[in-house]
Amino acid sequence: MKVKVQDLVPGVVDGLDMHIPGSGVPVREKWYEWVPVAIEAQFQTCAVSGGVLKGWKHAPVFTDLEFYPDKRLVFVVMGCGIFPFADVKDGVVDMESVQLIRAKRGSKFVVPAYKASFAPVAENELEVICVIASARMEPKRIVLAEEIEGCS
Repeated sequence: MKVKVQDLVPGVVDGLDMHIPGSGVPVREKWYEWVPVAIEAQFQTCAVSGGVLKGWKHAPVFTDLEFYPDKRLVFVVMGCGIFPFADVKDGVVDMESVQLIRAKRGSKFVVPAYKASFAPVAENELEVICVIASARMEPKRIVLAEEIEGCS
């Protein structure tokens, strides 16, 4: 199934709370800059973990997605990645809701609980690096009814 790749903008993915790069007001000191982000995630537990996710250039083709029972904070710190998103109904990906979204460096978003997604594919030769924070939980992986492939 061919899916058009769209830019990450407010409202493009249902339920995704996001912060547009460059929209925060930076606080600058002599040796650092702090840009607060006006998004938050109220987790179901206090046991929070995180990690660094790296994606490399690859054809934007996905055969699996996964979802979690709680929210995830995603910060794209380097590169530009193509992320798949979809709704899950009765434990199955709703293929009509599948979207491929381009998130550039500086993008920050909250993936809602039970929203299917997967590790991004880098759009160009520069790898995409994301920092992810979430409640400690295991993903539920779902094999898609058909392969999804990004197109312009």
